[in-house]
Amino acid sequence: MIQFARSYKTLHVKYFTFLLILLASLDVCIANNSAPQLPDTVVRNLDDYESMVHYFEYLDSFKEKTMLKRYPETPALILSAINWAKEKGSKQQVLLAKFYLMHFYSAKEQNIEVIKLANELLLDQTFQENPLVLNTLKSLKRAYLNTEQYMEILDMFPLYDVLSKKHNKRNTLSEFIDDYSLGMLHYSLKNYRKSIKYFTLHYESNNSLTTLNKSSTFNNIGLCFKNLNNKDSAIYFFNKAINTLQTGEMQEEHILGYGYYFQKVIEANKAEFYVEQKDYLKALPIFLEEYKLSKVYSEMNIEASSASKISNVFFLMNEIDSSISYAFKSIKAAGTKFNPYYLEKSFFILGKSYALKGDLKKADNYFDNYQNLKDSISAEKIKQHYLTSSIKYEISKTQSILKQSLHDIEIEKNRNQLQFVGLLTLAILALALFVSYKKTLNSKRVAEQQKMATQHALEQKEVLLKEVHHRVKNNLQVISSLLDIQVGKIQNFKFSNMVDEVKNHIHSMSVVHQMLYMTDDLTKIKLQNYLSELTSHIKNSRNKRDVTISIHAERMETSIEKAIPLGLISTELVVNSFKHAFNDGRKGEIRIDIHALNESEYLYTYTDNGPGIKDEDAIGLDHKLGFRLLLVLAEEMNSKLEIISNEHFEIQIKLSN
Repeated sequence: MIQFARSYKTLHVKYFTFLLILLASLDVCIANNSAPQLPDTVVRNLDDYESMVHYFEYLDSFKEKTMLKRYPETPALILSAINWAKEKGSKQQVLLAKFYLMHFYSAKEQNIEVIKLANELLLDQTFQENPLVLNTLKSLKRAYLNTEQYMEILDMFPLYDVLSKKHNKRNTLSEFIDDYSLGMLHYSLKNYRKSIKYFTLHYESNNSLTTLNKSSTFNNIGLCFKNLNNKDSAIYFFNKAINTLQTGEMQEEHILGYGYYFQKVIEANKAEFYVEQKDYLKALPIFLEEYKLSKVYSEMNIEASSASKISNVFFLMNEIDSSISYAFKSIKAAGTKFNPYYLEKSFFILGKSYALKGDLKKADNYFDNYQNLKDSISAEKIKQHYLTSSIKYEISKTQSILKQSLHDIEIEKNRNQLQFVGLLTLAILALALFVSYKKTLNSKRVAEQQKMATQHALEQKEVLLKEVHHRVKNNLQVISSLLDIQVGKIQNFKFSNMVDEVKNHIHSMSVVHQMLYMTDDLTKIKLQNYLSELTSHIKNSRNKRDVTISIHAERMETSIEKAIPLGLISTELVVNSFKHAFNDGRKGEIRIDIHALNESEYLYTYTDNGPGIKDEDAIGLDHKLGFRLLLVLAEEMNSKLEIISNEHFEIQIKLSN
């Protein structure tokens, strides 16, 4: 069997080499004998322009993209054609030259340039009359696929549909974007269940999928289940993806070695569960192998991902210098294609690592880089939303223009008389408004100046207050990291548990400042979001997957003065439940409910399904440190804490609004 594989491989390599030589020979023949020659690197007149167009028409007719890639001077030539057409040619000549420039960028897979030029061409009504507009749409769709901008593909479908009908083509949405792309779209939007649905449809409805395609689809389904915290299903599909690679027919992929590399990528996805189980020595060599192979195949996103995972494992193993080294490698790889997700993770790991080394200046600097990147990404999303809305508006406008008919022109003639009457009415109204405006101008100017001065002062105070919250949050993170250092020095389980409880309380205060820094309203904290983030952090830090925590505090807001004590109380109660409530093996359930009693009061109720507190046990609670802390925090909010005696544990606190 081994000998057969070797013989087949040798035969396949010889065949592949012969095919390459044959294609190269044909390419040379075409280039030397059949293809028209490009003009000089500058278009100076109409003959040069027509020679350039003739050359590109020839390439299009023979699909000669390989020849197109060979001429690095092509962009300069086409740009000179655009400049000549603007000065001495026609608008159609300008548009055609821009189309060929986009065509060149598409052949070179320079996707950003394709997207920019294609959108510019599509918004021109003259170019929409040219059949080349359909080629432009296809190039734009391919560029969006290459850059994983699946939502933009959906947004351009209405224009694609209208222009296809205009040029006697018919396309449905399913022909325009396939199930795999829809799966990737929902994955990018974190709609993992819908993503699973479309990946499954892609696999079941395509009999011609290669082994690598099948394996990739199973891997994607596994990633969806992983993000849904369904470990068993995730591992099942990761194993199915690996088994597909090992048993399928993929001779070419094995020759290139890519099949082996992709198997290591899938194994690295599985290895993230080892990290959750704190089996770092089992996960680390898998991540290192993935990182090494990603560099061989120049896959920068995988390189950034694996380096980030390695950095995190070294940090958890307290090998800080190695953690810092791989964090910088992740930043370098992520910066090549600007992957903000791994840049964020690496900056955060660097902040924690330098805090552990005691270099608080560098730690604060990297925490700032982490936060600034998050802020800039949010701003970019707003910008992209604005650009998308603008394009949608232009598409809508284009559709209405395309649907006009001769009947609309006849209606326009009759409408002119109505417009004249309307304009006359508007002129009279404008005159009246002008007189009124002159009378109130001075008083409005004074009021506007006062308003601007007040607004400026308020904005300055908000910026300063946000900066205070930001600094407080960073300082709390540094304190938490310093506590980690002390735990590493003192190998004492009881002390380690005490430090974990203190860190949970620190985190509850840090989250308040983080939320205030990220929101425009600096006076209110949304309790639903705050308590959800808080309890999720405690649950993950203690690896309590079998405990369900539900928060019911919709539309409830409070001030920072009450949010911090409430957070500390909730932290203490959740930790207490994890310690004492579920030791008998039962499936844990914790519920926090906050609802209004009336306009000035609301009730905080904490329950778990543990055995509760017996009357004889409640007598000595006043002397226990945790319960005394709850009483002090309740007193701080001018509230009364009450233990409800029943078969489960329940505490109620009545709060003033």
